Amino acid sequence: MRAFLHATAVLLVAASLTGCEKVDHENLDRWMSTEKGVEKLTRALRDGDHDADIRAHAAQNLILHPEALLAVVLDELDSMDKGAAQDVVEKLAPRLWENARIAGEMDVPTAEQGQAKDALYDLRKFAAEKTRAQIDEYLIEWLAGGYYEGRAKVGRVGGREIIRDIGRPAAPKLLEGARRILIKPPGSEGEHVKMGDQLLVALSNTGAPEAAELVIDMAIKDYKDESLPKRAMAALHDAYVAPAQGAPIPARDALLPHIGKLAAIAKNENLPGEMNNDAVDLIAAIGPPECVPPFVEMAALPAAQSAFRWVGAQRGLRCGGALAVVPILEAVPKEYGFERALLEKYLWKEILAAPGAKQVADQLRELLKSSSWVARVTAVEVLGMMKNKETAVEDAKRIRELAGERTVLGGWWGKQKDVPPGKKKKDPTLGQVAQQVAADLEALAK
Repeated sequence: MRAFLHATAVLLVAASLTGCEKVDHENLDRWMSTEKGVEKLTRALRDGDHDADIRAHAAQNLILHPEALLAVVLDELDSMDKGAAQDVVEKLAPRLWENARIAGEMDVPTAEQGQAKDALYDLRKFAAEKTRAQIDEYLIEWLAGGYYEGRAKVGRVGGREIIRDIGRPAAPKLLEGARRILIKPPGSEGEHVKMGDQLLVALSNTGAPEAAELVIDMAIKDYKDESLPKRAMAALHDAYVAPAQGAPIPARDALLPHIGKLAAIAKNENLPGEMNNDAVDLIAAIGPPECVPPFVEMAALPAAQSAFRWVGAQRGLRCGGALAVVPILEAVPKEYGFERALLEKYLWKEILAAPGAKQVADQLRELLKSSSWVARVTAVEVLGMMKNKETAVEDAKRIRELAGERTVLGGWWGKQKDVPPGKKKKDPTLGQVAQQVAADLEALAK
């Protein structure tokens, strides 16, 4: 008798919640246009006594309701048991895909199609792994199954954000579309289809090595679009170095296989400076130790490419830290004289800023025996600048061994344009610099 009364009470409550109307697929659709339809749809989604498909249908109608009630659906899913939410999303995803699907490649998405696409993206966080993978396939097809440039801008959530979250699985479809554009023959007047910025950004944001390779190739090969190389490098820079929003994508896996191509771009003086700079930043984003060799090559460049040389030296030290001290200093040409201020700006300050002072000092002590005067004088000056009282006596002793060095440090004080001829400083020898630094360290030790 009690069981009967309990069952009756449940039925009465259910009837009162839905206005004595049965919760079925037919009524769920009818409630889309009734006065209390939103309330009934919400209750149907919330009620765990209904199967997942009924609840998914209720959610679908709330999302596509004229009042656009996606927020209500997300709140309800958030309050559900995790497993129940996953079951509902599993049934909801294919329903929304039917609303989001675009028939023709060049069709302009409708407002409802964009709305359903945005909802699919927001549902990913509630989906089980298998369902999330299916949703990602839907989103990839929606974006890359037609004119990407147009589709990426439709709706509340742009293609850039979606592709960043999906990552590598998006690469094959995007690559297919990009290659179709690149190989498309010119039109009747010789015009070529232009690779769009949205697609370049999407390829870069997949984080896939094969996508990065194609974008880099667009920067170095002739695809009959003068603007493409700069735009391609800018897209990579946006993804891996300085995104317009969000954090950079980890660069190592995607860019390391192509570090040689990036190194060639970084030191190519025939390219626009923006491209050189972007390549330098991308190499640095790969990280040590692989970032060091390309910068060592730049540090060794001759006088005609001195600007590239100092960028390479500076960025190599920043990227490699203590690991880069010896190779970078050994690479800087020793055939020229360098102004002290120049060495301090691009070399000494970077070495002093490197983490791991003890390891850095050990590398400098090794350079005291280098065949390069640039390396030796750097070791002398920076050990002095480090002002390590504990090692001052031993460092002074090592540095004094160079007191007899007669190498003249040509141009050490710069051009001294505004200094009267009688007051201009004479270029010192390396030995004189060593004696002064050793004396300073000895005084520090006392």
